[in-house]
Amino acid sequence: MENKDQLPVTVSVIMSVYNGEKYLSECIDSILSQTFRDFEFLITDDCSTDGTADILETYRRLDSRIVLIHNSENLGLTKSLNRMIEAAQGYYIARMDADDVALPQRFSRQVSVFQNEPEADIIFTDNDIIDKDSRFVCRAWRPRSAEQIVKVIPHYSYILHPSVMVRKEFFNQIGLYNEACITGQDNELWTRAKNHGAIFRYLDVPLMKYRINPASVRSVQETGYSFKLAKTCLSNHARQSVFQFLRTMEWKDRIQILVRMAIPFHIYRRLLYLNNLRKKRPE
Repeated sequence: MENKDQLPVTVSVIMSVYNGEKYLSECIDSILSQTFRDFEFLITDDCSTDGTADILETYRRLDSRIVLIHNSENLGLTKSLNRMIEAAQGYYIARMDADDVALPQRFSRQVSVFQNEPEADIIFTDNDIIDKDSRFVCRAWRPRSAEQIVKVIPHYSYILHPSVMVRKEFFNQIGLYNEACITGQDNELWTRAKNHGAIFRYLDVPLMKYRINPASVRSVQETGYSFKLAKTCLSNHARQSVFQFLRTMEWKDRIQILVRMAIPFHIYRRLLYLNNLRKKRPE
């Protein structure tokens, strides 16, 4: 980690990146452009082999709020997040992912909630969904109240992990991320928080742009990516947006999407919910 004066700040932003050079500059720029300025930005390079390290070093020279951590071995997201939380100097911890974009008012809106409601533990926001070229795909759909969203934890997670800001003291009460979780570490944390009686607050305004990253799609070809985008639109009640992706799909995918479009939205959401329940049942 780079040395810096260990002075308290209001917010500590934590982000781990592995081979994220493609979207990294857009992401970092969105954090450095926040209207709320009192933060430090802890970034872990988890042994990237692309140009990530050079990009991070360039930004570190430009802005003293950036604190770089270079893992000597690839630790994965969960362990990297925990090490940054332990090193953080802020009263609040804000998550960020290296392929997403934060809108300029994100931190100011979240800190304002904490200042007005000091009993709050976790604040998350609404979001728009963007594609690999940062183009708008659709608005995310979720229940419109924190109570409804928390009710379905752990069976369904409507909480966008990189939109979250958490009171740091709360980690001392419930513990850090569970390092046994290679994926799903966020939902496991929300489940523990819910069981602990945490107070969740939801900002029903899009303050994040969440990217559907081609690297996480079954096919890097346009056909597979279009299918993923169309499914995303369907699961977010944005059926009109589906049509722009149909022509670039394979026929079997196109038929599957059209069949799904014939199912009423509330039934489609229920099927997704039941499918998540099935996946989480022990064998």
